[in-house]
Amino acid sequence: MMVVNILICPVSFVKALGIFPPTDKSHQVQSLRDVVCRVLFVDVQYPTPSTATLILKSDHEWHCIMESLDDTVDGIRYVLSGMPKNFVSIHWAELISGGAVIEIDIVGVTASKQDGYIMNIIAKSNVLLRRRRLKGRQKRKKQLPGLFDPNFRKEIRSVLVVRVGGIDTSVTNSLTELSDSVFGTFGKEQSLKSQYDACSFGKLEFVQAEDKGILHGVVRIIVPEVLSGVDTGYVLNKVKKIADGKIDLSEESYDHIIYCMPPGVLKQQKVWLAYAELGGQRSVVYDEWCGSLSALMHEIGHNLGLYHAGMGNETYADASGYMGTSVLSGDGPLMCFNGAQSWQLGFYKDRHSTIPRAGLPWKKNLYGVSQYNLTRSRDTVIAKFVVNEGDGDLYFAFNLASGINKGTRTSQNEVTIVKSDMRETSFIASLSSMETTKIKINGGKDELHINVTDIYVNNSNVDVLDYATIEIYLYEENVGMD
Repeated sequence: MMVVNILICPVSFVKALGIFPPTDKSHQVQSLRDVVCRVLFVDVQYPTPSTATLILKSDHEWHCIMESLDDTVDGIRYVLSGMPKNFVSIHWAELISGGAVIEIDIVGVTASKQDGYIMNIIAKSNVLLRRRRLKGRQKRKKQLPGLFDPNFRKEIRSVLVVRVGGIDTSVTNSLTELSDSVFGTFGKEQSLKSQYDACSFGKLEFVQAEDKGILHGVVRIIVPEVLSGVDTGYVLNKVKKIADGKIDLSEESYDHIIYCMPPGVLKQQKVWLAYAELGGQRSVVYDEWCGSLSALMHEIGHNLGLYHAGMGNETYADASGYMGTSVLSGDGPLMCFNGAQSWQLGFYKDRHSTIPRAGLPWKKNLYGVSQYNLTRSRDTVIAKFVVNEGDGDLYFAFNLASGINKGTRTSQNEVTIVKSDMRETSFIASLSSMETTKIKINGGKDELHINVTDIYVNNSNVDVLDYATIEIYLYEENVGMD
């Protein structure tokens, strides 16, 4: 039985014991019981040794934000070392929500320029999950547009871009270039703002943060130190210290903050590309990748609650949407998200079809997301087959390569099948016209057959609906379909 401890460790008490960021020198504090923090799952992307233009390797961290008596936060992030795997497995859904609060016993906190701020959990100690009600902007950030009430029409979210520099290094892209890449401020046709607006059909809009010191949604902060070889966590906490009283970097003020780091800054003493909080506020991007459309879409996707789009053992191998690999280009590719993640975002929820086992056999046309605005209420853009055995539900979509999705980099104009288990999605198959695949379900006892009987693509007229006709049935129930 889970025990919920309602004791709160006041920030003032923790600060008095030295838990808050120490001096710039390497520092360690002694063990402390009942430390309370909001926990965030952070995905980190690294380049492979062979190329720096694709994000193909990943790792993850758990970050802790210290909590106070009134449930406000100071914004300092600590990397949690020693999160118990069993605890994570049991409470995964709550831990990745962006709003989970835990109580831990720590053996100490270490801080250095090379490794950042690390909070070490005592081995085999209990980790307790506390219940917490999110308020205001924090509550809104943790929910996705698709999870709002049926009358939901549009959500507006503020974004602040922080251009970080040191005495020895600065971000390649200028303030105006960053504003253009994120908001299209100076006429850039493809931006984070424009593509989320396009993929959501106006349901999600990102706007420039406004406050003193902010110009066109971007603020420049210089850390008066040599930053080459320094850890991102150390730099971010220095940025917050410099900004205090001058520029508001609090969670209560903005929905998203994108930190653009200068070249030379490392992550756990490694070269890195980007990382973001799942269901959280922060995205941290390395240098020129702050100008990459796909990298920005990918990191903000994590903030919105999306995980990776993989295939087999490759974490980023599903290149049909933005949660797969990213490319170093500010102009594209233009695409959206795979079927499972589109369903999760809810941009097309009035064109969803749920297929229970009892609903088989099932046959219908699927329409591409790029033509969502041309479809009727009875049409289907994404279909989900509910798998009751805990293996992950199956999502079916027509990956039409046109308009807002014309740059999709795999399975163009084919039916894609993706499995999702609340973690990363897994690409199962893609089918052209007259192709069939079989998927084992129910522990291999049953066999699901998927046939694509027709695909119609009219490249000459964008106002004519393209479609793929799909039929799904269990093997023993195949009695012929009209």
